Amino acid sequence: MKKPRVVIDLSVFLEALLSADSDSSRLLRRWLQEDAYQALMTPRGLRALEGAVLDEELLGASGLEENEAKRWVAALALRVETVEPEVESSAAVLESRTASVRARARAVLAGARGESPDREPSAAPEPSAEESALAALSALDRDAVLAARQSEALIVSTDPALLESRDLGVDVLTPTSLLQLLEAL
Repeated sequence: MKKPRVVIDLSVFLEALLSADSDSSRLLRRWLQEDAYQALMTPRGLRALEGAVLDEELLGASGLEENEAKRWVAALALRVETVEPEVESSAAVLESRTASVRARARAVLAGARGESPDREPSAAPEPSAEESALAALSALDRDAVLAARQSEALIVSTDPALLESRDLGVDVLTPTSLLQLLEAL
């Protein structure tokens, strides 16, 4: 049976990737030594990450080679829900640092589909449940869903808008359920 691939929700991991010298980075690096990370280091775990959508600018900011960056981001996927509040940056600081990366992510995904990054999906006269659910998402979430549809991929996210929708036509997992999936393979 064909194994699913994982589309990384960039916004979930952005802060840690862009704060190389922060307390949160040191905390996350310590997590890399734990069992969840080691499970993803196995060939079985890494196969599930083939085709992960990783923005070039994020890879450059992380200072890691592509394969290592995929493993690092995957480990963050499993741990991001438990980042302690005292090592998180404020929402305002995060937003100011990530605006250009979000734009780049949209451009990369739109380019892969041969579309203009600014083009919004055209509205159908009678939208289906999937189209209505897609229209309610942010631009970044829409791009992730469209990329997942094209590559028959899963989305890993902690975003309630993605997790609560039942009509997107893709499977959306939490980091915890991704770990359960990898353990079951």
